[in-house]
Amino acid sequence: MADAVKSAAEPAPAPSAQPGSLADELRGLVANLLFLSESEALFTVVELPADAILPDALRALATLPPDAPAEEWAVPDVLDAFAQPDQPDAARYAALLKFLSKKLSRAVAYKLGTVKKSVFFIGRQPDKRWLGARTEAVET
Repeated sequence: MADAVKSAAEPAPAPSAQPGSLADELRGLVANLLFLSESEALFTVVELPADAILPDALRALATLPPDAPAEEWAVPDVLDAFAQPDQPDAARYAALLKFLSKKLSRAVAYKLGTVKKSVFFIGRQPDKRWLGARTEAVET
């Protein structure tokens, strides 16, 4: 399954390589955006095939064991605090939240692992493939 997983560092499949694709739009939204926790981390864009099973495919992408803890969250429950007007990059987080809720179906957030967690915001594209943004958080 790991070889079916695509990240921003790998070439995107042909449909996403088209200008104006949802993956390109998401890349623009998260470019140089920092996710702040007890550390700060950049986002990368991830794509998974339509038949990928979450959170198992996300664990594989994060190179975590199959039994690593996986917390499922509603996207607003994680991102709303970042989109408040008094927060750095609030407008960018609001745009990311809007993208996830309006352009992807079944959008969800996953926090995988313990303490240093892989965090994914992911949903389905119209063609049913998964698209999302990955980052890391330190939570002690």
